Amino acid sequence: MRILLTNDDGIDSPGLHALCRAMRELGEVQVIAPREEQSGTGHAITYRRSIAVSRAQVCNGVPAWAVHGTPADCVKFGVLEALDHPPDLVVSGINMGFNVGINVFYSGTVAAALEGAIQGITSVAVSGDYSPDHDLSAPAERACDIVEGHELLDHSPARVYNINLPAGAEHRADVLFTRSAGRVYDERYRRQESDGDDPRFQLELAGDRGHAPEPVTDVQAVRRGEISVTPLAPSCCDMEHLRMLEQGDSRGGKQ
Repeated sequence: MRILLTNDDGIDSPGLHALCRAMRELGEVQVIAPREEQSGTGHAITYRRSIAVSRAQVCNGVPAWAVHGTPADCVKFGVLEALDHPPDLVVSGINMGFNVGINVFYSGTVAAALEGAIQGITSVAVSGDYSPDHDLSAPAERACDIVEGHELLDHSPARVYNINLPAGAEHRADVLFTRSAGRVYDERYRRQESDGDDPRFQLELAGDRGHAPEPVTDVQAVRRGEISVTPLAPSCCDMEHLRMLEQGDSRGGKQ
């Protein structure tokens, strides 16, 4: 199996290196990751200017490219240009911090996996409540076990699986297949000191929104110390509402 590995924390991130070591047990790994951290870039791509790329080596000699671009750029460049053959699996992570609820829209980690699915390749995003000084071998190994043990590659068309792991409980935590929750935090802008004429504002979290006890959401799973696996789709179409609108039209509803 050919595996394209990327992330949004940059090519030097310990999370990427831990996944690289673990994923080598599943197949041939090649790394194409951002040169610098790209957290919070979402699904941005670079198209009004060129991107610079350089050869690198990670994880005891695994071939790699460092891309001066976004996580989505990395997957596009890998599939369309750098790799001799399309990968069988795209893996993005390990991200330092959960990517649950509405945060999947902001996450470069998740965006890289979604880009894989856009390119027709089943993809996995891996995140957890980790810091760079954690030993990330356990979450990396558990992510591999989930991909293998739950046969995530055996579905067509290409799918995206957003995996979130609780720190310190990876090998004993249960796996729950979940749906995405809504907003996780309240937010606000705080005015900052400015050294010019224009005011400056800093976005910050203003507290936990709280959630109803719905154990099938990704937020509730990780708060209970369980592993959340959420299937995502690269389409934003609200299919349930579309079907309702179509049914309304078929019954002579408003046009």
